[in-house]
Amino acid sequence: MRFWRSWWRRTCRRKGRSKPRPGFLILLLAGVAAGAGAGPNAFEARVQLGTIQDAAISETSGVAASCIHPGVLWIHNDSGGMAHLFAVNEAGALLGTYSITGASAVDWEDIAIATDSEDGRDYLYIGDIGDNTAVRSAIQVYKVEEPDVDTNTTGVVTNLPDLSCRCAPVRDRDQPAGV
Repeated sequence: MRFWRSWWRRTCRRKGRSKPRPGFLILLLAGVAAGAGAGPNAFEARVQLGTIQDAAISETSGVAASCIHPGVLWIHNDSGGMAHLFAVNEAGALLGTYSITGASAVDWEDIAIATDSEDGRDYLYIGDIGDNTAVRSAIQVYKVEEPDVDTNTTGVVTNLPDLSCRCAPVRDRDQPAGV
């Protein structure tokens, strides 16, 4: 109960509310109750759908499901590889290799996909954010429009323009977060 009062003071009172809305409390309690009985084994057993079948994909680090093509997954290699994205199907078969023009792949760690709220198109965001040796002065996030994939062919190489690159300085690792 102490947590609830503390949270309420920090968030809702700043917005001018004196007490919580009943609908919010019901949703909060329903969420807590739904998770209460789940236990440590709330997930079903894993099911292997496939295996990556191409030697060029040696150390995958990120995965994102296509928004345009059901059953297509976007993956990339971790550090040391070329600036390539790979489209694979759920069985792991390579559908295409996509080279990102102007990008480098120092240590790609993750990939995400999102629809742009302004133009409605889907974009892949590739995080060149790894720094295992703690020597990088900046990290980068590349943005490319999700390309078309021909699910009936394999191994097609396509060049994609890097639409935007966001660079950010790496903060001092000994400094507390938020400083």
